[in-house]
Formats: sequence, structure tokens, C-alpha cells
Amino acid sequence: MIWLFVVLGAAAVFAIGAVTVGREAFRLGHQPPPTIFDVDEAVAHVADDIPEEAQARLSYDEVRTLILAELDHLRDKGLLGMQGEDPELTDERPVVVADDD
Repeated sequence: MIWLFVVLGAAAVFAIGAVTVGREAFRLGHQPPPTIFDVDEAVAHVADDIPEEAQARLSYDEVRTLILAELDHLRDKGLLGMQGEDPELTDERPVVVADDD
């Protein structure tokens, strides 16, 4: 009789584990991976890729200021979250940003 309880207990533990793992695998499979953005790496990449005429006029600090201003703009529009948080897109409506904005 005790073997019946052991088998039922093992089945219950397996079922709980399988449901938990399946639910988390489904959630992670349908969630986009977090974007990791390194400002220093972005500054170096942008500063090295702009035309030489602009490189002669812009310093790395000015490029950093431009990148941070763009990040603030995207954050204000609700398209970018702070580090460790998701953007606050609680509505199902798409966020529209004008081309010249």
C-alpha cells in the first residue's frame, strides 16, 4: 500500500515540474530577448562610421551627447525602457513617431 503513495507522490512531483518548466519555456520562447546597449560601444561605433568631414567637427563627447539625447527622445515616446524595465506600452495601440520628430 505504501508503494501506491510513493508512485502517486512521484507522479504529482513530475506533473508539477513538467507544467512549470513548460509554462516558462513557452513564456521565454514568445518573449523577445532583452536588448543590451553599451553607450561607450555605441559612441565608438557611430564616431568611427560617420563621414570624415563630420569626424573632424564632432568629438566623442558630442557624439555621446547626441546618442543620449536620442535615447531620451525614444524613452519620452514610450519606445524605450530604462535599464531593467520594459517600455511602458500598456495600450495595444501602436506608438507612432513622425519622421521629422
